[in-house]
Amino acid sequence: MARGKALWLVFGLSFWPLWTTLVPSPVLAADWVDVAGSVQTMEGNPVCAMVLANGQYMFSCDGTGAYSLNVPLDSSGDITLFAFADGFAPFRVKSSGGAPSTVIMKTAAATSPTINVLRSTSCLDTGQVRITGQVESQNGAALCAMVLANGQNMFSCGSPAGAYDLTVPLDDNQQITLFAFADGFQPYRVTFPASCSAATDNKNKTEQLAGTWTFTYQIISIWTDQYSLQLPAIQGEGDPNWYLVGADQYGDLVVGGYAPELGKYTLLDTGMIIDQFYVFDFTAADSVKGCYYQVDPDTEEMSRCYIMTGTRVSRSTETTSALSRANGASSSLSEEEAEWRQYEENAAINSFSARMQSANGANSEPAEESADLIRGYESLLKALDAGALVHEGNSLK
Repeated sequence: MARGKALWLVFGLSFWPLWTTLVPSPVLAADWVDVAGSVQTMEGNPVCAMVLANGQYMFSCDGTGAYSLNVPLDSSGDITLFAFADGFAPFRVKSSGGAPSTVIMKTAAATSPTINVLRSTSCLDTGQVRITGQVESQNGAALCAMVLANGQNMFSCGSPAGAYDLTVPLDDNQQITLFAFADGFQPYRVTFPASCSAATDNKNKTEQLAGTWTFTYQIISIWTDQYSLQLPAIQGEGDPNWYLVGADQYGDLVVGGYAPELGKYTLLDTGMIIDQFYVFDFTAADSVKGCYYQVDPDTEEMSRCYIMTGTRVSRSTETTSALSRANGASSSLSEEEAEWRQYEENAAINSFSARMQSANGANSEPAEESADLIRGYESLLKALDAGALVHEGNSLK
């Protein structure tokens, strides 16, 4: 009974009809019943399948196709049983007080819909791996699905829709096998290595930045910049860190990644007048918060931290300019005009701050920048050169 109760707790209120089908409302112990049988082909051959009934599951992979579950009845006294197996159409039946002893699986049609599972991984100090992502149909619609990885499971039926977040152990081969099962769809399965070396962890964290982002911050005015960061991750020559190359809303090259020396993520957008340098961390799967810095490209002098919040608006790897054109979006300012205004606003802030410090008898010199911040900025400058070489002859505009 404990497993069933735990599964109820992972649901939000989205996908209510499917939620109540997969996992019924809590019931008394007397309302739990045994269901058992076997999963077979139409010819009577056993099938290794995932069998799910009212929130309880098992695999029928003992060579005979047998399954046996103790499950709760739903509020109507019914059981909804699913079976999913590679190459077969998904099976579903609803019955009162019991389930069919034999589940017959039919070969999937060539047009049978399939699942797309987005994922990113990060290593934990415990030696386990955190997997986060989204379960979608092939046209990008969020799906309520059972997600299973190395013995840990949850349903992607909460808010945000289709999202999952699991912490799992590695198997004996240092791998993770990830499954997703959704009503009416072919089952999804992939096995991938998940080594937790520092280099692999840095690469995995960097890859979490892939997609299109909007970064918003306030100097005097409120500014919003758009960036697209593309896979695969690259390394600069002699640099152990990993980076993603992408474009800003003007189509110019940018670079971002996880900076282990800062324990945060960084992005650099170089310009004609100022360089824009962001240092931030994730607050949710598609949200970040941190600092926006202006950097003088000649002296590497940095501005104060202006608080920045960011939102991933798409996991698409299209370039930002291509997305902007597709959406009919355009900037009201040219790139040079935007840089000048940001430069002037920062100068005005500095001038006002200096006058206030002078009036109070305080030292008007700006605080010394963190050496780690400077190194983070310089490493992105080098990575930007490497990114330009990687994308030479393949314009991002």
